[in-house]
Amino acid sequence: MTDVIKKIGVAGSNHSGAFMAWVMAACGYPVIFCDPSMSEVKQGIILIEESLKGEFAKNGREGNTANTVMNRIILSDRYEDLADVDVLFEVFFDDIEIKKDFYVLIDGICKDKCVFATNTPLLGLSDIAAASRRADRVVGASFSSGYSKAQVLEIVRGEATSDETFDLMVRLGKSLATYEEAR
Repeated sequence: MTDVIKKIGVAGSNHSGAFMAWVMAACGYPVIFCDPSMSEVKQGIILIEESLKGEFAKNGREGNTANTVMNRIILSDRYEDLADVDVLFEVFFDDIEIKKDFYVLIDGICKDKCVFATNTPLLGLSDIAAASRRADRVVGASFSSGYSKAQVLEIVRGEATSDETFDLMVRLGKSLATYEEAR
């Protein structure tokens, strides 16, 4: 874990969101796993539980148990619960208008220092950043090696992304090296 990032939010409960929540929790971060539909959140948590069972059974790992990881994930259907996260990963499907509307809404909820990370860095990152009041704190972020390996968190700068934001996200990516040990 980094010393600056204490809590992570994941907005969107599709496969990408479930995987992001799983990896972040497995690396020791408390995670708010949020979607406006609690039934969708519950579907996402089923994906996480099934993946954890498979990973821990396959690897026979002790110490970092599935229950330990699951206890780090808080389920929510209220965006207000994301108010105090330090990094918010948005993993909605690739619809620029939905994403921009989300960032206008969430910008008024999250604390000013929160970094927004969209999982579609090539889909109008600058447009997404402009929809918020914090274009300097918006990045693109996704796992470059796919969901089964997740060894590299790819960070993409927007036109206005600050050096401080980019450096923070790089440190987060480096902290995820513990993922392999958590598996």
